[in-house]
Amino acid sequence: MSLEFMLQEMLQQIYCRGGSEFVVEAYLIAWRSAIANFESPLPCPLCFMKGQIQRLNFLDDDSGVGSVRCARCRQYFLFINAK
Repeated sequence: MSLEFMLQEMLQQIYCRGGSEFVVEAYLIAWRSAIANFESPLPCPLCFMKGQIQRLNFLDDDSGVGSVRCARCRQYFLFINAK
């Protein structure tokens, strides 16, 4: 799975919903923390904007398109899954 493309999509979700640079920077800190510590969840961008860190669960890769779903808000996110 391409975490780089997944991160780009998560940041795009924040920007599309009016997230500020402050929110983006805070999200990047949470993302990097999760990458460094496998016990920490990769954060859902929608829940993050509401002040919560909720786990993104990985779903199947379908022909180069990766997908994740938030464990809390149940939102699906699609991203390029270049290998």
